[in-house]
Amino acid sequence: MLGRILDWLALGSDISAEIIVLSHTGLGGLVARNPAGSPPGWLAGQAHPAKVVLLQLGNFLASGGSGSSLVADLKTGASRAYGTLSVSESGLIVDLHATVASSTYYSVATTSIGWVAQISEASLGLQSMALLNDYGLLPAWQLSPAVRFRFP
Repeated sequence: MLGRILDWLALGSDISAEIIVLSHTGLGGLVARNPAGSPPGWLAGQAHPAKVVLLQLGNFLASGGSGSSLVADLKTGASRAYGTLSVSESGLIVDLHATVASSTYYSVATTSIGWVAQISEASLGLQSMALLNDYGLLPAWQLSPAVRFRFP
C-alpha cells in the first residue's frame, strides 16, 4: 500500500516535470514563430532547475516505493535469500540462493533506470511501468539464481 502511494506521488512529480518541459517546448516555437524553435525550447525545459528538482523528488519517492515493495515481498516470501556454509576436511563450501519476485525486479529496475535517465519523458514512462507493476499488470515470474563457492 505504501509503495503504491509513493509511486503515485512520484508519477505526479514526473508529470509536473513534463509539464515544465512541454511548456518550454511550446514557448520555443512561439518565440521563434516557427516549429523549428521547439527543439531549443525542449532543451531549455530539460535544463530548467524546477524540472530537475521535480525529477529528483520523483526518483526519491520511487526509491521509497521500491523499498516498500521489496519489504512486502520479503514478508510474504515472494522474494528471499538464504545460504549455507559447510566445513569439511576437503575445504569450505558456501552456497547462496536467492529468489527474486518479478514485482521486486520491476520495481528496482524501473527506479534504477529512472535515476540514470534524467529526461522527463523517459522518467514518466518508467514510473508508469512501476505503477502497472504495483497493480499486477505486468507479467509475473521468479528469478532464482544460485552460486556455489568452494575454498580448499
